[in-house]
Amino acid sequence: MLCALLVAGENGLSVEALAEAVWGDDDVHAHGGPLKAIMSMLRKTLGRERIPLGSSSRYRIALDLDDRLDLEEFRALTREGARLVTAEEHAAAAKLLGQAVKLWGVPPLPDLPDHYGVLWDARQDLLGERRDAQLALWEARLHLGENRDVVREVRGELADDPLSEALHRLVMLGLFRSGQRIEALQHYAAAEELFKRETGSRPGGKLRRLRDAIDADDDVDGTTPASPAVQIVPAQLPPALFDFTGREADTAVLVEWLTPASDTTALPVVAVSGPGGIGKSALAAHVAHKVRASYPDGQLYAHLAGMSGQPRQVGDVLAEFLHSLGVRGLMPRTAWERSALLRSLLAGRRVLLLLDDAGPMHQVQHLLPGTAGCAVIITSRIHAADAASRHVRLHPLPHQEAVDLLGEIVGPDRVAAEPDAAASVVEACGGFPLAIRVAGARLSAQPYWSMAYFSGLMGERVADADGVELSTRVAADSYGALGGDAQRAFRAVSLVGQGDWPSWVVAMLLGGGGGDGDGDGDGERLVELLSAHSLIAPAGVDGMGQPRYRQHDLLRSYGAARIASDVGERDAATRRLELGWLELADRADSHIQPEPHHPPTQRHGTSLYAPAAASALIDADARGWFDIEINNILAVIRLAGQEGQVDRAVGLALTVNSYLFWARRDGDAEDMWRAIIEAATAGGHAGLAAEARLRMATLISRLPGGAKRSMSMFDKCVQVFDDLGDGQALARSLAARVFSIWILTTENRASPHSGALLERGVADSVRGLEAARTAGDAYTELACVRSLGLMHACRGDFAQATSLCEESLGMAAGIGARTGQRAYEAYTMRLLILVRLAAGDFEEALALAGRGRELVRMFGYPAGEASFEEQAGEALSGLGRLAEAVTRYGAAADLYSEDLAPYHRARCLEKRASAAARLVSL
Repeated sequence: MLCALLVAGENGLSVEALAEAVWGDDDVHAHGGPLKAIMSMLRKTLGRERIPLGSSSRYRIALDLDDRLDLEEFRALTREGARLVTAEEHAAAAKLLGQAVKLWGVPPLPDLPDHYGVLWDARQDLLGERRDAQLALWEARLHLGENRDVVREVRGELADDPLSEALHRLVMLGLFRSGQRIEALQHYAAAEELFKRETGSRPGGKLRRLRDAIDADDDVDGTTPASPAVQIVPAQLPPALFDFTGREADTAVLVEWLTPASDTTALPVVAVSGPGGIGKSALAAHVAHKVRASYPDGQLYAHLAGMSGQPRQVGDVLAEFLHSLGVRGLMPRTAWERSALLRSLLAGRRVLLLLDDAGPMHQVQHLLPGTAGCAVIITSRIHAADAASRHVRLHPLPHQEAVDLLGEIVGPDRVAAEPDAAASVVEACGGFPLAIRVAGARLSAQPYWSMAYFSGLMGERVADADGVELSTRVAADSYGALGGDAQRAFRAVSLVGQGDWPSWVVAMLLGGGGGDGDGDGDGERLVELLSAHSLIAPAGVDGMGQPRYRQHDLLRSYGAARIASDVGERDAATRRLELGWLELADRADSHIQPEPHHPPTQRHGTSLYAPAAASALIDADARGWFDIEINNILAVIRLAGQEGQVDRAVGLALTVNSYLFWARRDGDAEDMWRAIIEAATAGGHAGLAAEARLRMATLISRLPGGAKRSMSMFDKCVQVFDDLGDGQALARSLAARVFSIWILTTENRASPHSGALLERGVADSVRGLEAARTAGDAYTELACVRSLGLMHACRGDFAQATSLCEESLGMAAGIGARTGQRAYEAYTMRLLILVRLAAGDFEEALALAGRGRELVRMFGYPAGEASFEEQAGEALSGLGRLAEAVTRYGAAADLYSEDLAPYHRARCLEKRASAAARLVSL
């Protein structure tokens, strides 16, 4: 019933048509009662306003502006895909068209009747749209060199539609472009015979001309037989351990399972399971290197941190894999879509995947390829019964292999000199490789200790069936060997999380910051001591030349348990961690331009915990420092929210908001604000939740189709801030909502709702302006004046719109002159240019575009430069200076080439092509 109402749209359906749609006949007498019951259920579920009471003979569903249909999403994706095809951006087009096609179920439209009736035509039209999108997708994939895959898929479709000339054309093109010219001609011959037999006529002229071009070995649709597309070959396996010892039987069976067999159609998935510290990762890497020659198309690796407090998100891992396989630009939004794309990219390739430290098996299901040829190794503390086809469960090393491993670490002569003591050491370690390595590292750091002396320090082996107590005992021994400051450092770094971090973090955690540098040396010393005891591990060097470290999950768990036993110590360390990052992020934020949609973040101006070493790095290159540390800051924001310190989470989020804006990390920003909304709502912080919602809605409103999605969020912000009596935040919310109204009005001028929406925008601008002036907020006053100008532009009153936007530009320039914050001026100038272009003031728009590009060039913001170049092209096109317009559009496309959203570049290329065509026609 719901499907039928949605397809029917505003006109709705009669009672008879509904009955026919749901039950297959129009017997209202028989179906009237059930129909009314279903309608009552729908009204209760969706709200009575969604299915308004009307004539007794018709029903319809009323949609709001913020309602979203998958059909609309499908059409938006196909429109964007078509534009990308026109711009010859075939990789981006295939990505979007693939997403569009995947929105359909199998079979498509199962809830819409397939018998003749009032919805029959609608169903056929929708299926036609789906077919067009699928054909366009196959066409784009042919341009990418995926000829064999497309041929295979289209042949399957021909089984259901053997008389489709479009499908036959794709098969012939795919065969020809993959070098199978004769096969393409044979396919045509078979198709011609089928057409004569079934219809009495030959195929159409287009298919015949394609056959003739293939027969002559000419260019076909502007292309010659293509060589296979260049594929990126990832090689991500972690290094194999030079001292790997034992496990010969397990290695042999894993190598056998992972060596490809010619007659198999199943995907080899092997799991290595066992308790923590048993050597799963080492064995998996060892085996992966042995079989890598069998997987020449690459090896992918991901550490999933499945048993940690913060397991890796499947969507993030999929994004990393897709990026490694060459996917650039717009990334599919959901984990399901990313998984489907991964399977498509891996089909027909020989790639080995190593998924390390997996948690519950649902964490890895989306990461598995779909076809034989690839292979997967999973390591997990959980027995992977529902994901893997073969399993190896690791047990402690046999005694001799454990002794041999200790000898590889400390030297065989040292073990041979005290065989009984060495046996006691490995017995105390219980055969756990990690425990043996920790013990060996301690012995290596103390060359004058005898093996017997060290064995006495370790005590007797104590472990449960999973070895947890044993591993904890080994960590406790190493921990106990440290001094008080080092122990405190070990406990504190357990709060940092699973990422890597620089040594000055330890000084910050221990309260040795404050900007004077006195504590930095102690931090370095303690880090070196912890590293020497293998309680932390080196993790390379970052882009600023700073060594990085990380802590093993098992050791971090032990440290976390120790610090949790002293609530006061943990609270103090957590406070220093959160406030230290806040001070550092605030300092870095002060070096970059504020993002132009909100007032600048108020500076904290304190330096109680910020280490001097970090402050110096920030002052040298704030943007580069943010690039390196942003993931740690985002993790601390999540920690603060989980700890109930929502004000700290919001404070930290505000200090990184501008960086995320200029770095175009919209996904990270949205996730950050969404987490804060949840934490603030759970804690009853209505104002903080509304602030986070306002920030997220503003971000979403800038994305394609985001203006509609953001409206309900802005509505809630306006209501909350109005109830709280926060006039400044209310004014910001109103100005932000007007921006979305401007986009919706511009995109939907023919809509019957556009007039009312426009008047709402004018009222919001006036109300926001009054509230901003009352609050004395120049930034929000600027935004409201600018918004009012946009509303007058929508009304067609360009004189008033220009006057208001120029007034707001003057206000922004004044702010920039006083504070150096030029981002507001650049953004306001861009909106003024839009008004000038709409009014036909092309000379003024061109001059402003030149000023704007010079301004944003100072920010190091190529996308901003591209925007002004594109506007310059618009102005030149309006002036009839088409050759110059072509140049400007090309420059804009080049500047957009590194942007994360490919549709910006595609749009500029399309405009350049249009201007060039007009120039040729003159």
